[in-house]
Amino acid sequence: MDIVFLNNSKSLRGLSIKNYSSNPGIGGTEYVTLKIIYELNKLSEKLKIRFATEQKVISKEIKIITRKEKIENSILVLPISQINYLNTLNIKNCRIILWSHHPHDSINHLKHKYKEVISLGEYQYASNKNISNKSFIIQNPYPKPIPKKELLRANFSTPKNFVFLGAIGPAKGLHLVLENWPKIRRKFKNSNLRVIGGNLYREKEKSGINLLNFSISYEKVIERKLNKMSIEDKDSISFLGLISESEKDKVLKDSDIALLNPTGKSEAAPASPLECYCYGIPVIAGGDFGAFDNMKKFPELDLKINKLDTIIDFLIDEKNYKLIKKRTYEFALESYKKNNSIYSAWIKLFNNNLEKPNIKLPSVIYKKIKFREIYYRFIKYPFKKLRRF
Repeated sequence: MDIVFLNNSKSLRGLSIKNYSSNPGIGGTEYVTLKIIYELNKLSEKLKIRFATEQKVISKEIKIITRKEKIENSILVLPISQINYLNTLNIKNCRIILWSHHPHDSINHLKHKYKEVISLGEYQYASNKNISNKSFIIQNPYPKPIPKKELLRANFSTPKNFVFLGAIGPAKGLHLVLENWPKIRRKFKNSNLRVIGGNLYREKEKSGINLLNFSISYEKVIERKLNKMSIEDKDSISFLGLISESEKDKVLKDSDIALLNPTGKSEAAPASPLECYCYGIPVIAGGDFGAFDNMKKFPELDLKINKLDTIIDFLIDEKNYKLIKKRTYEFALESYKKNNSIYSAWIKLFNNNLEKPNIKLPSVIYKKIKFREIYYRFIKYPFKKLRRF
């Protein structure tokens, strides 16, 4: 069975197809693509896995093909963002499976009806119902938790080291995290915030802030937030940029609480909280959009349910903090056990025997999805098109 994954993102340039333990500092879609290709190739000899890209991707086991080569009688798997790249390829008699990595992808693709679409989580699946009548959920594989003996700060009673992990841009909400940092620091005395991440998609504009490679417009937003802080609060923040896996491992082992996307916007199945759970790090974030799937497990820390002050008061309590720290690590252990069934779901999909999901979300989530569909389709996106002229 010939399977071809497609991705022509420039962030792939120079990378290898291998079993990454964590995101090597590229977009989540690209990271997951490389990991799944590697695992599926290892799992089944019946699958002939290939990777279509124009980037210089390194692999000994997987054949890399470009637009110069003909792709025939194959199953093509491509992120929705790669449809334009698909149109440049020479394909014939192929089965096309779209792989959605964003909520509300259906708003941008109503003119196209595709036979098969994969979503990553329940919110996203419900929001993408208009793309296809044949939709499935296949979760991204879960990261491997660190050994329990390496949870260095498991008995630390008062949180001190905070971390932000993710792409640096408006969608992930770092500016909102910084806006609330002085309030958090007033309660957690002498605490610090380490920011891991940069512009994962390598924008052309360059920044001067610790080589984070922000877009220039977003850099100005960040600078305004920093300039409003006291010297002490500002000095307590370290921008680490895109660091190596070993460096990130050290930071996360020494972190107590993660401050992630406060709104959930743009999230389909965010990997950052899952990575933090592997270190027993409780995550404060907004349980909306695709982040709802994660944060529903930890409603006490959900900014869409609770005020920040309420969450802070909850975590200051030593008993509460220790218990939720234990829960996050146990959740990571249980989630990691699902990986074999996730890879098996891919094979079932290729063999046309993957069952459609039966999901039941809270009524408030369905109402949000319906409202957003109307807003995006008739207000936001039409207005964006007008602004281009």
